[in-house]
Amino acid sequence: MSRWQKIGVALSVVWTIGLPIYVMVDSNRRASEFYDWCRARESNYPSDLTPEQKQETCRRSAQFMTPRVLGKTLIAGNADTATLWTFMLGPVVILWVLAGIVSATLRWTRRQP
Repeated sequence: MSRWQKIGVALSVVWTIGLPIYVMVDSNRRASEFYDWCRARESNYPSDLTPEQKQETCRRSAQFMTPRVLGKTLIAGNADTATLWTFMLGPVVILWVLAGIVSATLRWTRRQP
């Protein structure tokens, strides 16, 4: 395996593992922003809710993503699963195909007299 192929494999692995982690972190960042907004809006809830009930309602509405939820999404077999796997593997496949084309073209042009 050439040095470029080893680099390509390493980048492919980093991308394939890193993208779901990034999706989870970004989803939780947005959920946290929603949670903060929800907690700041006291008028959204009936006055008969206790502060703990309001907090629990906001937490459930924010829909934080745990590693378990991410794992279930990766194997659920629904549209979200297909989308996530496409975003994980699509760029890897495209870049490997492009790298193969460039490599074959370079080898072909070097062989020409």
